Amino acid sequence: MLRSNVLRDAYPGGRLPAEADLMTAYAVKRSTVREAMALLRAEGLIA
Repeated sequence: MLRSNVLRDAYPGGRLPAEADLMTAYAVKRSTVREAMALLRAEGLIA
């Protein structure tokens, strides 16, 4: 879900929400958010 939101440029100004906000939005742990961010970085979708 996060990946699809990044791909469709769903975040104003290209800035992702804070980790805590992503944890709440997706009902996941901080480690899951960090893993997702690392994957998106590896794919070149975020800096």
